[in-house]
Amino acid sequence: MPRAKSAAPPSALKPTIPLSLADRVIGFIERYCVYPEGRLVGRPIVLPEFHKEIIRGIYEEVEDVEYLAGEPHTYTRFKHRLSIVSLPRKQAKSGLMASLLLAHLCGPCVVKNSQLYSCAFSRAQAAILFRYASKMVQQSAPLAERIRIRMHDKELLCPRHGTLYKALSKDAKVSFGLSPQVCFFDELGQAGAHMDLWDAMDTAKGAVFNPVTVVISTQAPDDTSLLSVLIDDHLQNVRDGVEDGVFLYLVSCPDEIDPLDEARLCEWVPAWREAWCNTHEIIEMCKRAARLPSERARFLNLIANRRVRSVAGLFTPDIWDACNGTFEMSDIEGRPAWGGLDLSQTTDLTAFVLVVPVDDGTCCVLCRFFLPEYNIDQRSKDDKIDYRLWADQGHLTLVPGKIVDYEVVIREILEDAERFDIREIAYDRYRIKTLRNEAEKLGVELPPLVEFGQGFVSMSPAVQEIENAVLREQLRHAANPVLRWNMSNVVIKVDPAGNRKPVKDEKRHRRIDGAVALMMAYGQWRKTSAAVADVSSWIG
Repeated sequence: MPRAKSAAPPSALKPTIPLSLADRVIGFIERYCVYPEGRLVGRPIVLPEFHKEIIRGIYEEVEDVEYLAGEPHTYTRFKHRLSIVSLPRKQAKSGLMASLLLAHLCGPCVVKNSQLYSCAFSRAQAAILFRYASKMVQQSAPLAERIRIRMHDKELLCPRHGTLYKALSKDAKVSFGLSPQVCFFDELGQAGAHMDLWDAMDTAKGAVFNPVTVVISTQAPDDTSLLSVLIDDHLQNVRDGVEDGVFLYLVSCPDEIDPLDEARLCEWVPAWREAWCNTHEIIEMCKRAARLPSERARFLNLIANRRVRSVAGLFTPDIWDACNGTFEMSDIEGRPAWGGLDLSQTTDLTAFVLVVPVDDGTCCVLCRFFLPEYNIDQRSKDDKIDYRLWADQGHLTLVPGKIVDYEVVIREILEDAERFDIREIAYDRYRIKTLRNEAEKLGVELPPLVEFGQGFVSMSPAVQEIENAVLREQLRHAANPVLRWNMSNVVIKVDPAGNRKPVKDEKRHRRIDGAVALMMAYGQWRKTSAAVADVSSWIG
């Protein structure tokens, strides 16, 4: 009598669901990759949940259709052509990126004979990712069997698949003939507004099928940086309901939480409860930021992951931005105004700034900036500022030619003189004679011009007045981006007597003309107001 067949176990009746590529990447990392350094060095990596969310976003796939010889063919591709991951420091960004790199080199994402690159703003930053990946290979026997390390060239090679990884920096001479299957950008927030390496890699993606580009970085310090432009463009597309093929994973301290509140760090630092997270160091950095204004901006940018940079050496950016108040031109036209004029000829900005006191005790600030249009694209790269964007937005006038034509400046001043009762224009005497001669040639009369000394004794009261106005939120600068950039470039120099004046950062040579013009305009108004008040006190 035949034996009855035993029933299949319940699990065998369930259909097998194939793992997604993202799940296979997660499995590869936790099975073969190890912590390259730190207290858990050599142990298998256990990915935190937020790292898994990032991986699922980067490697999400969709089905698409292409036509070959007129016939439709279905294929699978990555949903996102670009992935941007912005996290605070101390969140194992480099370790995550190194693990993903290895998954493309010899793991579930491998594409035979493909080129892999990591790109960074500096050689030192480029070396970090290579070092992390190399240490993982050295401490993992399965990876060490498959991957060859070329220390001198900062390359990793997998002979079995013919895949090659190379670390590049902004300083490297990059050929536009590269065909990157995978490209990781490490700390793109440091790159400023332009990065030739980004252009080279971005344009090279058309040469390969289903490329991967991943940016992992803390936020850039300002809105003009390349990373900020990419993030803001995507967020605008989201608001407009436009699908742009970008995956964004952005973690920063929420606006409703004070980032310097130690008790609430655990609420917004993603890796706070991970064994490898050095919470003690983060707490100490928070304490230093609370005590020292010079440390605060650094903490807000690098740890809270906010767009923050020290402004003017006088106040932290959040204090400057608290004066972002706007105003209607119709409400201030015809009122008394004081101007500040800082002239240039070729490389610096020419700045004309008006301050208009209003009845509520605040001062409205209007800015006019001028720059020669000649070689403006190269200047944008050198300064890491998109001058053409500012011109398109109406914040900057690009003057045709190699120098600023003072007739353009004079016409702008005269237009403002028709709108406002300009009492005085304080000026730096550099090239003022040329401006006067141009006005005489045009047969026009400018508002009263008053020389404003640029030494410590003359500028120190103006610096103090601007500092007081900003701290009391008595300034309304309408978030002018050129003025904000100028203010952020100022370094305050102090003489032995304690007098202060604004100077350029000698290492960076960035523009401060708008900041100087504002200080002169505001300082001249306060000086005039004080003189009037003093005379009034004589009248019984």
